[in-house]
Amino acid sequence: MVGGIKFYALTFLMCENIKKVNVEANKKYFIFAKILKINNMKKLIFLSLLSTQILVGFGQTIIQGMINSNVTLTRNESPYWVVGDLVVFPNWKLTIEPGVELRFEDNVKLQIRGTLDAIGTETEPIFFISKTGNDIDSWLGIEIMNTLGGNATFNYCIFSHAFTAISEQCCGGGKVVVTNSRFTFNRLALGGYSGNAALVENCYFSDNWACIGNADKMINNCVFENNIFGLWDTERVSVSNSTFTNHSQVALYGGRGTLTNCVVNENNIGIRSNLGGFSIDDCDISNNQIGLELNAYYYDGGSWYVAPVNNSTICNNILYNVKNNCICDVDLYNVCWCNDDSTTVENLIYDAYNDLYVGFVNYTLFSEDCSQIIFRTHKAEGYTEYLSIDNLTNNETDIFPNPAHSSLFIRSSEQINNIKIYDHTGKIVFDQYGFDNDLIELNVSEFSAGLYIVRLVDNRNKTEFKKVLIVK
Repeated sequence: MVGGIKFYALTFLMCENIKKVNVEANKKYFIFAKILKINNMKKLIFLSLLSTQILVGFGQTIIQGMINSNVTLTRNESPYWVVGDLVVFPNWKLTIEPGVELRFEDNVKLQIRGTLDAIGTETEPIFFISKTGNDIDSWLGIEIMNTLGGNATFNYCIFSHAFTAISEQCCGGGKVVVTNSRFTFNRLALGGYSGNAALVENCYFSDNWACIGNADKMINNCVFENNIFGLWDTERVSVSNSTFTNHSQVALYGGRGTLTNCVVNENNIGIRSNLGGFSIDDCDISNNQIGLELNAYYYDGGSWYVAPVNNSTICNNILYNVKNNCICDVDLYNVCWCNDDSTTVENLIYDAYNDLYVGFVNYTLFSEDCSQIIFRTHKAEGYTEYLSIDNLTNNETDIFPNPAHSSLFIRSSEQINNIKIYDHTGKIVFDQYGFDNDLIELNVSEFSAGLYIVRLVDNRNKTEFKKVLIVK
């Protein structure tokens, strides 16, 4: 007996090759490196291969400790029960075969200071899951130590019930790639940052508290649904060709990133801007409670910045299409609202007309199909600019005289069902349905002098816009 440990155990630890030992009920042990006290002196015993504890029995393999060699976790020895922290040291690689399951005890993590290759297949994914699976943050997750050159590749992997399923520790060296993977019931699916954008592609996120956090992610062709937050307090995150549905708080909360060709539908809040917000292009933001909340970023030079929104539709959101929370005016001239009723569009915009302490939202009013421009607002300057109306109408309908004084006549080859007239501010001053005559006479004697836009909808539901000048 030496320091409370039998000498044959010490001899076993010194063996160069790790050997499986049968203990009780066909259990097999790999004994991990320990600091042993011998004659009141400490000696650190290193194993030449895998310095970790592994117990195989009852259909599972128990592991924990240090990995300081190239190690492969095999399908034949799966599932693996991770009972304590498992650490891959610098310059070594942990390879996980398709079909392997790693089941983590509560408050346990896998830390990568070297390399992790977890390459599953569509039919045999790799599982990183909780041993109990009861809580949204049962185990701690996989920590990629970029400061030590840690890097990881995940393909066809499944992550659940982790505090942070995959996190990166800034900054330096390593690279993280996550493809074709699934994240469910995690507090945070992907967090941290490294300075290098982690690629996240063809992944599915559901029932997480939040999916993407912090910074430096490049997300493509992913599905986010039924989470509390999709993106949470992010920056330097780009998202393309992805969908966000049914988030109980916010689908995308962040800024200093890009959002391209995405669908953001049926969430509580579609997008909440931070740090100036996302640069948005070619997106559909519809049927949320609030579509887009704007916030500005103030630079030291004394200017406010709000990220642009271009070539997008923000339609049919219930409370507001857009809510301006910043003090500065915002121009949304390249957004279609799927509605050409200026009153409806204005009522779904929250700006200085609702709150004196925020700025105006200037916008373009398009036709319902987004193909025709009606006008552009300049609220702070107090006027509305009519654009390209003459180029967007045809000659099927005649309006005369133009300029008009007291009466305005409309002749059409089709029955006119609805006529709306907008004044120079974009306000609807005339709105009437049901006209049976081929020649319609409107009394405009009470109209103020100025430029007006006449919107005509016929029985084929075809819309035309005409520019009319009223004189006195």
